[in-house]
Amino acid sequence: GLCELLVPRFAATADKVLMLYAKSANVDHLRDLRHDGHTVACFTLSMPRTAQLLEPAAPSFEQRLDAASRCASWGYPVRFRLSPIVPHRGWRDEIDRSIALMAKKVRPELLTLWTLSMVEFDQLGTVVELDTLDPDFVDDERQSAHHMAGAKGAPFSDARRAEIYEAVGEALARHSPQTRM
Repeated sequence: GLCELLVPRFAATADKVLMLYAKSANVDHLRDLRHDGHTVACFTLSMPRTAQLLEPAAPSFEQRLDAASRCASWGYPVRFRLSPIVPHRGWRDEIDRSIALMAKKVRPELLTLWTLSMVEFDQLGTVVELDTLDPDFVDDERQSAHHMAGAKGAPFSDARRAEIYEAVGEALARHSPQTRM
């Protein structure tokens, strides 16, 4: 019931915006609320393979896209956060397919990114099986593990995170060029 109280309250303001963050696909309660564009629906998405491994009980990538599409059809500004991005084998193709599907269902105003981080390389195998990851990333990160020890971005170096973010930016430019990143 909190949205039923907050959304109309923010709609009545001239300069305030309510940000609703969710991994949920449960949005039908928002349909008839007066929001006047002062509530932003922000959905956290994981690439489908990552979601299957790390979020098995959460709504799927596609279910969250459908929920976002419904919010957009009701006039809510929509944003996405890709989090966490994990460079599995074939990650570039998965990003391109996922961004293409996102753009087909809803064109968000903003996409923010976060790679898997704050995990030391020697602990990475407890989060995701190393043989499912891009072997070039695993080799690089294994070699630089001592340099990344204690770094917020660990296990992935700045260069590897930039590589992922560039791939997302390229996919956005192809499929949803009006979406900011």
